[in-house]
Amino acid sequence: MSTMHSSDFSAPIKALTLDDLPVCKLNSSQNNAMLTWCSRRIFSIGGVDLQFEPVSDVNSLSPSTLWMQLDFAGSSCVLALSAAWAAALIQQDGWTLDAMDDLSLDMWCRVRWASHFPTGLILMQSCFNVESLGPMALEGKTPLAWIGRHASSQELSGHELHLWTPDHFPVQALAELVGQQAKAVLTSPLSGLPITLPMVAARWCVDAEDLMDLAVGDLLLIG
Repeated sequence: MSTMHSSDFSAPIKALTLDDLPVCKLNSSQNNAMLTWCSRRIFSIGGVDLQFEPVSDVNSLSPSTLWMQLDFAGSSCVLALSAAWAAALIQQDGWTLDAMDDLSLDMWCRVRWASHFPTGLILMQSCFNVESLGPMALEGKTPLAWIGRHASSQELSGHELHLWTPDHFPVQALAELVGQQAKAVLTSPLSGLPITLPMVAARWCVDAEDLMDLAVGDLLLIG
């Protein structure tokens, strides 16, 4: 009888290449603030603990099912949720998406969900199609997106969120307000070090004349 060792089941080691790294857009202060916000907060949605991460390619996500017109600090924005998220919300009351129309959905969102919104965030309208918000609902707004992962395994959960905001919309202030609903806020294991978090390995483009004295294999830290 042969003896099996734990090493026999270890995953194969794959060398990382540049193609494995995300593309980093250098609007650093807001990106860093959002990455830090996402990496530290755990939310409980439908009894499932989730963390979220920003997505650069909003077109890669699934079509949204639940659309909402929101007001935050006097500025209008549009929020859209994936089918998995919408179903998790209403199933707690024994409803299904197929059994609802725009009117019943809007009523449920106002009575059961929006009543728990933090002060300063107001639900104006909810519906199943963006067209119901009006033909100009997304006009002049910038799309942002986040995806959910199970906090324990980091597997994709299907909870996807789109947010369309006008210019100069206080996205980080809204995130901090929503973050008050988090189940837990984690402490970074590197919080005691004299460095700015987060640190991200990524691809980025810069003019050659802006870099001096760098050679292949050098590590560049940008803060």
